[in-house]
Amino acid sequence: MNTLTLEQTEYVINKAINKAEQLNIMVNIAIVDSAGYLINFKRMDGALLGAIDIAMKKAKTSALFAKPCHLLGEKSQPGGALYQ
Repeated sequence: MNTLTLEQTEYVINKAINKAEQLNIMVNIAIVDSAGYLINFKRMDGALLGAIDIAMKKAKTSALFAKPCHLLGEKSQPGGALYQ
């Protein structure tokens, strides 16, 4: 199982924070290993508290299905392969 190092996850989180700042949004960022276990997490000042759980669950789902969450979202819409 290949897992990102803490240093690598800090790099990814900083890139995500920079992008969020460009978009003027506050986000929660969760990074998990391939089994869905949390490696690193960061909540930007002003990010919604309720979205902490969402970020962690999206990351875990993406890891367990080995697919990006946006693709899983598309496939879980009515008519999609994962709907219901």
